[in-house]
Amino acid sequence: EVKRPVKRISPVQEEALFASAELLKNPFMQPLLAVAITSGLRRGELLSLKFTDWDRSGGWLIVREAKSGHPRYVPVFGKGHAALSEMWPSNRESIFPISANAVRLNWNRLRRKAGLEYLRFHDLRHEAISRLFEQGLTVPEVASISGHRTPSQLFRYAHADIRRIRHKLAQNDAR
Repeated sequence: EVKRPVKRISPVQEEALFASAELLKNPFMQPLLAVAITSGLRRGELLSLKFTDWDRSGGWLIVREAKSGHPRYVPVFGKGHAALSEMWPSNRESIFPISANAVRLNWNRLRRKAGLEYLRFHDLRHEAISRLFEQGLTVPEVASISGHRTPSQLFRYAHADIRRIRHKLAQNDAR
């Protein structure tokens, strides 16, 4: 397998993803994307969430079925919080009552429509973790959200945005 450089998801690309999700028949893909790109949760973690795992007043989810086997609390904010709020109240147990295969098929459709065929669903996790660092969270704070047990694991998911780096350097150069 050829390794490709991880590309960040630009605001224009993110908008294209959400617009494409809106065109799908599956009503859960757009909220799933919103929670994924803001929380950094894995697909399996997202699909295992129950409404009882969401503390609406505290603004966090408890991930009970984590890959590491260690439950963790994950803050939900922005688009992710708005998406969950729109789905509440519900008489369903699961927040996202869809199968992993349905997510895969719908993901393939929406990324084709968005013109982002190279993008993997797991890239949303990379993007979320990178954004958490850009918001100023520390390594232990991001690791507590992402569920990574070591900094070396975590740093495989954190990717600097070359546009932001260039902007910072240009600002410093102007001084």
